[in-house]
Amino acid sequence: LSVELDRVYIEQVGSAGRTGVFLTTDDRSKFVFFAQNVGETGWEVNVNPGNPTGGGTAVAAFAGLTDTDNHRLRLVANGETVEIFLDGISGGKYPFAVTTGIRVELGAYARAIGDTVLGRFDNVRIESFLACTELSPQAVSMNLAESGQSVKITVPSLLHDAAPAAVTITSQNPGVAVPTGAVNGALTLTFATGAADSQTFTVTPVGKGTTTFVITSNPGNCSAGPLVVDIVAVPQVLLTDDFSGIEIDPAKWTLDSTAFNSGTATAESGVTLENGQVKIDVTAESPLWPGFALLTTQTYSAADTTPVTFDLDRTKLEFVLVTGTGAEQRTGMYVKEPGGNFVFFNEYVAHDGRNFGWRFNKVNGQPDDDAVGAGVNIPAFDGGNFDDRGAHHLKMVANGSTVKLYLDGVFGASVDFPFSDGLTLGFGAYVDERLNVTRGFFDNAKISGGETPRLTASLQGANIVISWTGTGTLERSDTLLPGSWIVVTPAPVGNSLTIPRAAAVARRFYRIH
Repeated sequence: LSVELDRVYIEQVGSAGRTGVFLTTDDRSKFVFFAQNVGETGWEVNVNPGNPTGGGTAVAAFAGLTDTDNHRLRLVANGETVEIFLDGISGGKYPFAVTTGIRVELGAYARAIGDTVLGRFDNVRIESFLACTELSPQAVSMNLAESGQSVKITVPSLLHDAAPAAVTITSQNPGVAVPTGAVNGALTLTFATGAADSQTFTVTPVGKGTTTFVITSNPGNCSAGPLVVDIVAVPQVLLTDDFSGIEIDPAKWTLDSTAFNSGTATAESGVTLENGQVKIDVTAESPLWPGFALLTTQTYSAADTTPVTFDLDRTKLEFVLVTGTGAEQRTGMYVKEPGGNFVFFNEYVAHDGRNFGWRFNKVNGQPDDDAVGAGVNIPAFDGGNFDDRGAHHLKMVANGSTVKLYLDGVFGASVDFPFSDGLTLGFGAYVDERLNVTRGFFDNAKISGGETPRLTASLQGANIVISWTGTGTLERSDTLLPGSWIVVTPAPVGNSLTIPRAAAVARRFYRIH
């Protein structure tokens, strides 16, 4: 279902006013409201359930559009989500699991007593159309040792209601990855007449690098976009910690008492181990946003095919509202680099009708840097399944150009972060105003990266060729007895060694050490 209209203008006097369009059920138990909120968050979205009231979720893609003149709004509902557009530019997808009985409402609202608002609309168009073929997820990252990752492909019902439809998934670089079962890099799926609209296929890694899977169909249909596939090296485990000891391991973690903004914590605040978890307990002595973080004592490096991955359980967030519902708390994970650039992936909790939810703050030298503000909302994590202050698995993947953020295995955002060396990882908890309290609990930290050496041997004509990935020195032994390993000399050039079969001994073992 597509709804388009012109919001011709808004005139607003007072603290705030908004004009926008609803897609809603009769009883408003579910809705998406896309509006310009002048005086508060600008172009924003309210979703029920999730954040039905308050300033809504500011749409980062439209942050620069502050005029109150004519703009073309579009909302596209597919029974699961609503994608919003402003002047043809997408602002993301928001949950709306409604397939029938959808109401379209235009509205203008003044915020407070004495405020006024006038909204004018024109040129409404409501239509149904044949949806594009979609892939979920639209990005896959795997290492060479993984057996395959499942991807769902969904076509519109009308594409195969009268006759079967054939959909072909083609890898643009079969040397990196292919759909499992592909012939010459292409796999064709048949959607039988009247059958289910969705099927799954798996991705098989072939070599390190990046490729895209493109979609074509017969009958022809548009595609919502290609599948981007990143294949990386098999990583080494660089750090693990289940925090089962009696104190924090200084060889792994360094305490950072720097406030997220400028506040100070009380002397009673601190970081301890409790019941096999890290407990970060912060009471604000002065605002704003005092707290603590544990940062890795070691630093790490990242590259395109050898990213560094940080996995962590944030088991819960607790709070005490000493000064009332205006208090706010944050808990989350970091990646930092020596020059002061960072990404902080965090749950931002408020109690006065605002619903910040899962967001990221970042500093990477760009005009939209936000070191201490509200940060950027992640729409994929909106709603009660995520915004519950409960147990969630956080993951960030840094590859020297971006940091990808995941929550409970769901991809949320890719943040520009063009830094490769001296990376520090960590996690922290912060509270905003004086005397308010936050407690963040964390567990099961794991950092992986680099490349695990992999050695193979093959017959190639009259030769035996030994090749390997990763770094290290090639050694050989004829017996496997202790002390029998010796370095291969002369040292091989590159990462392979060729041995003429005629010169081969009866038995020899090789390893990378």
